[in-house]
Amino acid sequence: MTLIVVKLFRTPKKGKIYTCKLCTEGTDKLKVHGYIGPFYFTQTWNRIQSKIKYK
Repeated sequence: MTLIVVKLFRTPKKGKIYTCKLCTEGTDKLKVHGYIGPFYFTQTWNRIQSKIKYK
């Protein structure tokens, strides 16, 4: 598992800073943990298999 902590999200209008953590689970899943003050949410992003062949 790889953990990356990001604290660079700044809204242009209000100037607020938000924090998130990115964690990999294997090669096909990415968990995004977002924090706004004392509140947080988690999303799991799954890699999709593309049928497009890249050279």
